Amino acid sequence: MQKIQFRCQVCGGEGWIQGIPDGKSVEDIQKSLQKKSGFHCFIGNHVELNSADKYWILKPETLQVDKNPVTDEQWLSQLRLKVGQVWTIEELLMEFEVIEFVYGLCNVKQKSTGQMGYIDFTHSPSGKRYYFGFNE
Repeated sequence: MQKIQFRCQVCGGEGWIQGIPDGKSVEDIQKSLQKKSGFHCFIGNHVELNSADKYWILKPETLQVDKNPVTDEQWLSQLRLKVGQVWTIEELLMEFEVIEFVYGLCNVKQKSTGQMGYIDFTHSPSGKRYYFGFNE
């Protein structure tokens, strides 16, 4: 696996895109970013409606083999430290009714209270989706 560093033009933060298959070029990575409409910047914790290539400036000189890739378990532990409660899709569906996905957020209704709100989501290095940050 490979990784490459980027800088976000919105929040100014820098981070790494990890889990890139071996042999992918900077151009391949850029094309991959263009295919995704809307994204969650995990550095500045903001959601944008356009593709990440409009906001994340890749640093081609940093493309390298990731000698110590982050496991999903490590990543999930770091996410929980940062945001607190985190749900898998199965856990989310036990506690919430999903109403719709809108602008990169998940509109939900809490089953126990009937409270409406939004939950953010992000993806682990392997691509599994996790939900967090219930806001009324």
